[in-house]
Amino acid sequence: MNSRNTEHAAQELSPIILFSKQDVASMLVRQTLLENFNWRETCGEKNREPIITNGTTLGITTSTQHVYMHIDEIENLKTSLIIIASSHRSEMGIKSLHVHSTGNWGPDAKLGGEPYKLSYTMAGAVGSAFRKLYEKATEMVVLRDWLVSLEVTHHGPYSPVPLIFVEFGGPPSALTCREASIAVAEACISAVNAVPSNRPAVGIGGNHYAPLFTKLTLDNQFDFGHMMPKYAFPHGINILSEAFDKTLEKTNIAVIDWKGVPGTYRSEIINQLKKLGKDIVVKK
Repeated sequence: MNSRNTEHAAQELSPIILFSKQDVASMLVRQTLLENFNWRETCGEKNREPIITNGTTLGITTSTQHVYMHIDEIENLKTSLIIIASSHRSEMGIKSLHVHSTGNWGPDAKLGGEPYKLSYTMAGAVGSAFRKLYEKATEMVVLRDWLVSLEVTHHGPYSPVPLIFVEFGGPPSALTCREASIAVAEACISAVNAVPSNRPAVGIGGNHYAPLFTKLTLDNQFDFGHMMPKYAFPHGINILSEAFDKTLEKTNIAVIDWKGVPGTYRSEIINQLKKLGKDIVVKK
């Protein structure tokens, strides 16, 4: 699907939420929508869990692990936006809640997707989902010691329509946290109801948990679709144009975490953005 078709789909179709049978946290979010948010099971399909719905939005369960699925192989998948409810795993065992877009900045596609290729995304959905996650984590005592942040663009699947992950977890014990599943369920609903952002941007620099872009989102200064971290240099520079072209809002704004860009690449990234005709916002 080309970008024009993606735009047409966004105008005519509705978002869906995807769950995976292979993901404990994902299935807990599905259960939470049924038990806490008046969703219901509707028609089933061969070899699948029944579809769930709230009357306007569908929740589809797949048997494939999220990062490795092929979006175009999901039967009858016609949508303007895909929200994937997922687990998060942390090598450090940090309990956390996150939102991010998908894609691979370089040649490594071990976690799904395609090398050197970004998915389509929607900055308004990323921002809306994240702010809801933060709100719920602030309200719920159990979640107040959890890390809540954006994550940079990473892993699969590749998607030809806008797609975002909303996830919770960290250590295995966190994957069954009922309060976290409620926060993610509400964030998924916020993403479903999101509109295109009037302040979309691409973020460049910083670490995996995007502290600067997280703060700017909470302050309502920008909504970020794709974010390229410092570990994506130099490979990511070559596909930087995709980060703009594959954001639904077609942003021209690049926000640079100046301290989070390796010094040897600062001039190169500025020159590349100027070559692409982008507006550059440097945050020092």
